[in-house]
Amino acid sequence: GLTAGFDFGTEKQRSNKALFWSTPVLIFKKKVNEKSKIVLRTEFFSDKNQIIISSNTPNGFRTFGASVGYDYQIQSNAIFRLEGKLFNSKDAVFNGEKQNFSILAGLSIKL
Repeated sequence: GLTAGFDFGTEKQRSNKALFWSTPVLIFKKKVNEKSKIVLRTEFFSDKNQIIISSNTPNGFRTFGASVGYDYQIQSNAIFRLEGKLFNSKDAVFNGEKQNFSILAGLSIKL
């Protein structure tokens, strides 16, 4: 499956100037077998005026992200996910660095 999304928002300043942020995203899911899926995701978060995320940097929070995930259906109500994420920003917004890489594991259970 393929999912395309676009989130955006505005904030009106006291000077009546409207500030804008946006986040386009693409998500691709491929079923490997009855219990497994591979998930690829790309997104770009653009908040130059720091409405949502205050980065205190010249370009605001403008960050590209990509991830690769593996979902495994343990039971009908439980999914295990392992995911690697890479973020790359125009400014050093990740503890003084422009890039951030993480590996995450999670378990989702529907009650």
